[in-house]
Parts: sequence; C-alpha cells; structure tokens
Amino acid sequence: MSHVQLPEGAPGILGPMAISPESTKALRELAEVLLRGPNTLTPAEREIIATYVSSQNDCCFCQLSHGAAAAEHLGGDYDLIDRVKRNYATAEISDKLKSLLAIAGKVQKGGKHVTPEDVARARQQGATDKEIHDTVLIAAAFCMFNRYVDGLDTWQPTDPNDYREMGQIMAHVGYVRPNWEKTGEAASFHQIGGSRMAHIQLPEGLPGIRGPMVFSPETTKPLCDLVQVLLTGPHTLTPAEREMIATYVSSENDCIYCQSCHGSTAAQHLGGRDADYELIAQIKQKYQATPISAKMKALLAIAGNVQKGGKHVTPEDINRARQVGATDKEIHDTVLIAAAFCMFNRYVDGLATWQPRDPEIYREIGKQTSQLGYVGRDYKKPLQAIEDKQLKVEV
Repeated sequence: MSHVQLPEGAPGILGPMAISPESTKALRELAEVLLRGPNTLTPAEREIIATYVSSQNDCCFCQLSHGAAAAEHLGGDYDLIDRVKRNYATAEISDKLKSLLAIAGKVQKGGKHVTPEDVARARQQGATDKEIHDTVLIAAAFCMFNRYVDGLDTWQPTDPNDYREMGQIMAHVGYVRPNWEKTGEAASFHQIGGSRMAHIQLPEGLPGIRGPMVFSPETTKPLCDLVQVLLTGPHTLTPAEREMIATYVSSENDCIYCQSCHGSTAAQHLGGRDADYELIAQIKQKYQATPISAKMKALLAIAGNVQKGGKHVTPEDINRARQVGATDKEIHDTVLIAAAFCMFNRYVDGLATWQPRDPEIYREIGKQTSQLGYVGRDYKKPLQAIEDKQLKVEV
C-alpha cells in the first residue's frame, strides 16, 4: 500500500501525478526538455544517464521505465542498458558518455562530490560545457524523481517486460501530451498482477542557481514553474511552511545557497524580523525543539527521510503525520518538495556554483522571492547587495 491514497493500478510516478495535476505539468515539461529537447547528447544517451542514476538510487520504476526508453532509442538493445547499470566502464558506450556517467554518479551521491578532475576528464573526451551542465541537471532531477516515487511508496512492478510498452511511448511520443493517463503508458499496467570556480563557464556575479538558469534558459522555465507550484501555489500548508521544508532539506544536503535563500524567503513570509530568521536557523539545527506545530515537525521528519532516500520513509512516519492532522495532499507535497530540493541542491552544488556567505545577499533574495514568486523574474539582473558590496566571485 502506498503511503497516501493513489489511483489503483497506476505504477510509479503515474499515481502521484494523477492526484497532483498542478505539479505534473511542470514535472513532465522538465523531463521533456531534459531527455528529448534539442541537444548534442542523443535522447538515448540522456535516458542512459537517467537510468544509471535511478539504478544507483535503487528506484525500480525509474530505472526500468527509463531503461526501456533508452533501449527503444537504441533499437531495442535492452542488454546494453543492463550492462551499463552493472558496470558502465566495461559497456560498449563512448568514452565521453562514460565520463559523463562518472559525473552523474558523483551527483547522485551529492553535488559536492563532483570534482574539477571529473570535469576535466569529460572535457578530454570531447564533452562540452552544455553537455556537462545537462548531465548534472539530469542526474539531479532523477534524484528528485526517484525520491518522489519511493518516498510515497508507490506501486512498482519488478518485471522488466512490464515496462517495454511504457518505454516505447516515452521514446517515440515523449513526456508532454494530452490525456496521458488514458494512453497505454498507464493502461498497460492495469493488467499486471503486481565557491570555487564553477565546473563550467557560467555568467559572472550570479550566485547559486541563477548562473545555471541564465546559462540554460530552456530548462529554466520548467524548473521555475515547478518551484512556483510547490512553494507558492494554493495550499493548506502556508508558503512559509513549504519554504521551511525546502530550507531544512537543503541544510541536510549542505547546500549553502538553497538553504540560505529559501530560509530567508521563509523568514520573510513570517514577517522578516530577526526573531523569524532565528527561528529558521533553529529549525535547521534541531526542528524538534522549536515552537513550530506538531504537524510541521511530523512533515519535516518525512522530508528528512526523503532526503536520505525515498525508501527511508516508513508507514510509521506517515501515521505520525496523520495523527497530528496532516492530509494526504500535505504528505504528498512534502515528499515532492523534499525530492525536488534534492534535485535543486545537486544542481547548484554539482556545477560548483558561486555561493556567497553574506546574509545580506540572501535577505534581498528572500524579500524578492516572498513578494514576486519564482516565475517571470529576470535572473540575469545582478543583486543590489552584490553590487553595493562589490563582491568578487570566490575561488
């Protein structure tokens, strides 16, 4: 049984997508851009990256469905995909893809594991900055998707043959389409019984995720749409509470930029007083001892387990959250926010973006974000706090 009420017979991510259409659109658009959009990496190569990261995260649904899509792109070569998952270093793939999979595997462990040497090796094999960027983002995104699927304990058939039809649809039709829930993708399963220098050249003076967003505008829109829905859309959890979840997960992942800017945004939603910033700092240190609601504490416990890996969420975690008033929708969104920030954190850290330590910079970001949201912003515009202090990019 899944942790929340999901449609019967809808495997993996299809169940959560069916109950949360507002986030589904952004998630599908992100997958479409990352895995099928114009790129010097083929769709097969990008699906292989997604498959490898999902296998490292032990997410059955994602590794089998995207593995099937990769195989379909390669003319049905399922054996090659299995060999890549077992040991990509000995598989019959290009040296460039092997070097990119090495980077993806480091991102799966945590963005800070990517080293300049990893990037240099990829460049020596012919990888461009755009290909390295997209590898980091695909790997980070699948750390989100995997945690979303596993964190809600979705139904995941284990027979690889059950995913072949889904792989054909993903490969040949894509991820963004009308009435997806009525296509064979879902229907086929109804019959189943079970601060340093950035690693790549990014715009100067733009901290954290802002640099990669300006570098890759085609992925920026779905990313902004997703975070807008998750953190500011209509909800029984306040924007402050949702920003707290994002902040806590980012602190557990040790992402300076994300924990600082989302912590500042949470504090601004609470009033922007020094006491509000102190509360956010206490939540990051030990949320159990803070004066937040019992429901929020229970949701943060779930978020913390998602951060460790989706399978760490237990029925007992869910029951404790329900006992203090959390709804299935609130539990669902907590899992997705936590999973999403495992992606965002790895995206920011995996590219070694510039992450200032000055709290005034993040106060400005928090004020802007709490008032304007995430969509329709000019992320190329320098922050006033940076200009005023004439900060230089850290090496």
